[in-house]
Amino acid sequence: MEPIKVIGFDFGHGDTSLAYVYTQEGHLANGEVPTPTLFDLYKKPWVPTAFARDQSGQTKFGKSALMQGDAQEIEIYFKRRPTNDPQFSELIQEYIRTIYEYLINTKQVISEDNVRIYIGCPSGWGIEPGTIEAYEDILNRAGIPQIKVVKESRAALLQIIQGRSKLLTLGQVGGRFLAIDVGSSTTDFTLVINKEDYPIDSGSDLGSALIDKAIFDYALEQSGDRIEIETYFQHNPGARPKFLYAPMKIPSPVVGPCRVGGKDEAHR
Repeated sequence: MEPIKVIGFDFGHGDTSLAYVYTQEGHLANGEVPTPTLFDLYKKPWVPTAFARDQSGQTKFGKSALMQGDAQEIEIYFKRRPTNDPQFSELIQEYIRTIYEYLINTKQVISEDNVRIYIGCPSGWGIEPGTIEAYEDILNRAGIPQIKVVKESRAALLQIIQGRSKLLTLGQVGGRFLAIDVGSSTTDFTLVINKEDYPIDSGSDLGSALIDKAIFDYALEQSGDRIEIETYFQHNPGARPKFLYAPMKIPSPVVGPCRVGGKDEAHR
């Protein structure tokens, strides 16, 4: 039987990374979880979620997009709830297509591979009926094979239990367990009341990048040089995205175990 290359596409509001595992049909359903391998994205395991198009129409992603000096447009922080706006759909599709073509061009994915791709979305999107399905439809019109959308806080829960560090075991989870995934644009929750039951997901549109943008907008509004700064941004379209992304370069605390009320828990 031909092996399946399962690709996890972590398309985040601030950063993007991808990993893969090889498996056979049914192995994942039986609880066999191989150790994933990260893809090389310009010699890095992750890149900024940034997209640019140069004067010749060539598309770039990641840090290469932010450094594109002759870019006609530079987009960051563009992941959001799906809408009927065709420009939004086209931007999302071009971004994931550009990355997938990069993987093919660098021979990290062979076009003949039996590929299945899973892309995360904020768990809060599942509250409004049809939102996740609409997002999945937009992604599948990018011309990339077999894309399925999954809730991001589920991935955080799996990372805690089955990641390399194995912060918790299923035995330690016991009765109730709450995974909180604080991201760039949303804060997501997955509640496990009984490890045998179906998890409950929720979320809120509050993330670090939104706070950074509010601070940036306030600082610009209060600046005595506001007019000069805005004029500079108008003549240099790549400058504003670079300023907005700068706080993301500051290292964040690492997830680690702690003891709360005599029980092992995880914190960020």
